[in-house]
Amino acid sequence: MPPKISKVLLVSANRMTNPYPVFPLGLAYVQASLEKNGYSVKIWDQLLHSNEELKQDLNWADVIGISLRNIDNVSSSSPVGYLDEYATLLNQIRGDCKAPIVVGGSAFSIFPEEILEMLDLDWGIQGEAESAFVKLLDSWNQGTSTKDIPGLLYRNQTGKIVSNPPTLIPSSEIPSPRPDPELIRSYLQNG
Repeated sequence: MPPKISKVLLVSANRMTNPYPVFPLGLAYVQASLEKNGYSVKIWDQLLHSNEELKQDLNWADVIGISLRNIDNVSSSSPVGYLDEYATLLNQIRGDCKAPIVVGGSAFSIFPEEILEMLDLDWGIQGEAESAFVKLLDSWNQGTSTKDIPGLLYRNQTGKIVSNPPTLIPSSEIPSPRPDPELIRSYLQNG
């Protein structure tokens, strides 16, 4: 881990635009929670930003959080899976950055252990990440154990995946998001 994690890049890996692009609301909530707890946050959205912007943001970041929105296109007549696309994005990120990667999102929450294994990842958060991601980063910064963080999946010393059960966060504890106006404007124009 970096000596002190303070800069977090949140990546929206969603590429689906049919029937319309979906605003990364989950990332906006995670961003609000991280910022409330003193972390600097940027969002890189695969639908809006360039690969060059991703490289710049990766150079800035101490840790990468990736939101996986969909596993497939939910079509029985012409099914398309997205794990290969996620693997391609992860390989690009790994090639440009050595920061720890933590995945989450609705797709990950459906098959957390399977996705962690298939994408060869060490860290993931199942369910609501607003609190768990902050606790994970705080534990890395303080050198304390991550074993009791709700929803956290990680590999232990032997490489076995350990899965902590997720818990619901009371809505009163979740800060309201204040997304970048440029991000909102882009989605309003296209969706």
